[in-house]
Amino acid sequence: MKTDLPLSHQRQSHTLTGKEYIELLKIELVNPDQSLTILRYTSGPSLQFQGFTWNYFPYNLAGVAVDESGEHSRPKLSFPNPESQFSALIKAGVFDMARVVRYRVHPDDLQTGLADTSEWHISRAFSANSAMVVFELRRHSDTPHFTLPARKFLPPEFPGVVL
Repeated sequence: MKTDLPLSHQRQSHTLTGKEYIELLKIELVNPDQSLTILRYTSGPSLQFQGFTWNYFPYNLAGVAVDESGEHSRPKLSFPNPESQFSALIKAGVFDMARVVRYRVHPDDLQTGLADTSEWHISRAFSANSAMVVFELRRHSDTPHFTLPARKFLPPEFPGVVL
């Protein structure tokens, strides 16, 4: 470590503090009448981001990881179910394939709208009771509705070459 730093740099180095990222969660639900309901939550104090109000609602997003082969895990999203208010929506299928977007925002970027995003779809209700709801999330490419375009096979350019 350098010891010949100017005194102003030494003082400033003791005042530097890291700011923790703010995590926001958006859940897009498709209602039975095909209308869209968007829930915007933050696990901290309510705030404004991208022109919308993100309300405080405690949640936990656990198991977000990528293994050494590049495969994404299936994280679990859990949040309280006060007075079983989400249970009827789960039974009605409103949460089936709902889109979940996590925004990780640096506090300095709240005004600019810049964020690191991750997106999943709700695969199934892992567990639900009167106290807590837990959903299993999947990437879009890991859902049953994901299809790849058909491949086009052309015969080889040289007829003497057999595949």
